[in-house]
Amino acid sequence: MERVGAELECGNYEQARDMHKAHVSFVEKTNEATIASGQAAIRNLFLMHGGALVAMLTFISGLLSNNSTHLQVDSLIAPMIRFALGLAFAAAASCSTYLTNYCYAAGASRCVLNWSPPYIQRSRLAKIWMTIGLSFHVAAIILASASLVFFVWVFLT
Repeated sequence: MERVGAELECGNYEQARDMHKAHVSFVEKTNEATIASGQAAIRNLFLMHGGALVAMLTFISGLLSNNSTHLQVDSLIAPMIRFALGLAFAAAASCSTYLTNYCYAAGASRCVLNWSPPYIQRSRLAKIWMTIGLSFHVAAIILASASLVFFVWVFLT
């Protein structure tokens, strides 16, 4: 009977070790994704709105150098403000994306690793980090959507 118990403990150990390795790998990959996704989000969101603002400034410069009327330049202020607001929303969405991944990684790294089932258990602190991460996740979606709305709004008005 003792031998059966020892085999079960050994099996639990092997299974627990494998689960722990997978968990640690997830934490490491999530941390890498935090950096990569933050950089990609910043690059893409800023290119869209920043490029539009630069193009508008170049266009306004051309209008002013051709002695265009004051009304033509004034009519471009509202679209520029919308692009600038879209740029601000894009920046906030980029920050939220980074914070989302950071919180998820922080939550995953604070899980309790057990040698018997359940092998990985979320601690109270892990649950808190995951909840904060979910909040930033929702905020990132809303902010990115708002950024896109401001971009499209310029073309529809």
